[in-house]
Amino acid sequence: MLEAKSQNILSDLIYKCILGEKTIELSRISLCEKYDFSPDYFASMISPNGFISSRDLKQFLNSHRITAQDSEIYMVIKQFSCMQDGRLTIEDFYQIFLPSTNPNLRSRSISRPLIKTYSEFTMICFLKVLQEELKLQSELEKLKEELYKQKDFSVYGAFETLARGKQVFNEVDIAEFMKKFRRNTTSDEIDAFLRRVDLEDDIVVSYNEFLEFIIPFVLPEKGREEGKVEENTKEEIKTKDANAKKLLEKEEIAGKNESIDEIPTNEPPAEQKVKKEEPKGLKAEEKSRGTGKSVGKEVASKEKLRNSRQNSEGIPNLSDHLLDVLLAVRFEELKKQELAMIPDFSFANALKLISNSEDSSANSQDFARFLSVDISEISLLFRPNQIVRVDFLIKLLQPFEESYKDQINRESNAEIPSIGVKFLKNALSAVLTTEKLIQDLYEYKASSVASTRKESDKDLDADSVEDILLAKKISLHPNQVAIFVTRLEINS
Repeated sequence: MLEAKSQNILSDLIYKCILGEKTIELSRISLCEKYDFSPDYFASMISPNGFISSRDLKQFLNSHRITAQDSEIYMVIKQFSCMQDGRLTIEDFYQIFLPSTNPNLRSRSISRPLIKTYSEFTMICFLKVLQEELKLQSELEKLKEELYKQKDFSVYGAFETLARGKQVFNEVDIAEFMKKFRRNTTSDEIDAFLRRVDLEDDIVVSYNEFLEFIIPFVLPEKGREEGKVEENTKEEIKTKDANAKKLLEKEEIAGKNESIDEIPTNEPPAEQKVKKEEPKGLKAEEKSRGTGKSVGKEVASKEKLRNSRQNSEGIPNLSDHLLDVLLAVRFEELKKQELAMIPDFSFANALKLISNSEDSSANSQDFARFLSVDISEISLLFRPNQIVRVDFLIKLLQPFEESYKDQINRESNAEIPSIGVKFLKNALSAVLTTEKLIQDLYEYKASSVASTRKESDKDLDADSVEDILLAKKISLHPNQVAIFVTRLEINS
């Protein structure tokens, strides 16, 4: 559970999402009431090839003298791209611009012929929807960052605040939570929130869906005191879920698999048992955000659950370390995906940029200088005096998702744009952060084995990760495990 201040910020975030969605929905209705608005034609104006990329959207906005940050455009595409490949399909376009509360108007708009003439007012209404969406994404991002800076915050703790011990939360849970802050939300308002968060359209929000909603575009430093950002120490990282783990002391049986503070997962209802799937990687056709159905586990014995808990002194256990690493791995994957969406990016030019020379290779000193970090931190990634070439950089920065691999594996002689340089630094910094947490994880495992903690005396393969995280009752999609295990292989 979160402390009072963090809960208040969370309620602000939910309420801002509700108000923003309601405002945009009214603008969608107003737009679709214009007889000369043809969704297919307006989509073709932005991009004629059937897919809309962030670059297409930005060029369209610029042509209408609307300035938008690259991060805002990226967040809009991330919100609505069901394939999560950095592009919008025509169905995604419908989700942005057509109303959800008026199915008849939505259907009529889709069935309109390809009208190639439109009034100036219709274009104004179209741009208004887009501008309001960009504004909402920006406002939500600020609140997400503010929430994440709270020292007691964790994604798991925030989810538990709403779910209250269940694997999902629903309309009643949202209404009860908002009442604590004197906000009596109506069913229509909660529906507006669920349209943004409930990716599976099953009227409940799983941990995976909540994670996709709450994770900020940039992870800020945690902990503010008297206006000064405190350094995020290892101790703070290891104990960030202490409040949430109190729930485990009350549990008599183990729950389902857990999905991590950083990885999209869907959870079945508590009474539902789902067959365990084999980790085969993400299926492109799975619904929204690359998520799939939850994977259940058979109920474990009480002894197994007891072994997975923290001890009475609050010492973090293996599942806590896995939560930290999995959150970092998820964020790292997002940063790699952002990098993949940059036009004219190539790994060879990235190495030239890092080394500040024409050589398609770089050493650890070059990386330390490029990221403005101490050489000792870079040693987590590279051996002393190691020469990094293109194949190694690909292994380090290539996204796990196949659709993004297709975009990033390209040759280009063009100079990497400034936003590409920023995203390259973000991706490398995320890899470095993950590497530190993986080192902490292995150090803990070594010390645990030495002190005969049996929970750590096992290899971290797909099955053991699911077993270790069993006590937290959060579903873990096979794709999530596959990403984690793949990342550990890169580390080794």
